[in-house]
Amino acid sequence: MELCDSNLENYIEMKEKKVHPIEVSHFLKQMANGLKFIHDHGFIHRDLKPNNILLKVNAGQSLESTNFRSIVAKIGDLGLITKVPDFNLPPSSGGNILYLAPERRQKGATYNQKSDIWSLGLIVYECLGGSEHTNSHGKANEFKIPLGAPHDLSDLLQNMLKKEPNSRYNINQILKHRFLN
Repeated sequence: MELCDSNLENYIEMKEKKVHPIEVSHFLKQMANGLKFIHDHGFIHRDLKPNNILLKVNAGQSLESTNFRSIVAKIGDLGLITKVPDFNLPPSSGGNILYLAPERRQKGATYNQKSDIWSLGLIVYECLGGSEHTNSHGKANEFKIPLGAPHDLSDLLQNMLKKEPNSRYNINQILKHRFLN
């Protein structure tokens, strides 16, 4: 396994919770491609959060001194990954409560790969300075997109954070969205 230098949580803190939309696009493309690999193989990650997005910088560089374009984001911590569908799993069944999709917080509800999309959306939301999910201890289901977010990013985020999983974007829709292209 490759040794990474930091994680997205540290990067967000370093940027004082205001990651520029161009940087968000850079990291989101990489995270979405990693998640696509997981989903295409029939799995759900179930524990996406900023400190599970590992960052690799060029040798001799530090997170603080390198250009964001040279940072590689990788999805880590596959300890809760599971095959879809696994009807034996209770709704929450692990993961950080702050990033659990609404369907993962309901007793008796089933969930699928769209729950990872919710978590990925919250990571992007947090990059932009959003904090309702942390302030509500993971119980918020509606979010105010931070001011200054470009229209395309706001549109993408609204579709990633739809409460109803069937209305939520899937990973292919994210990768084809105009914000990432």
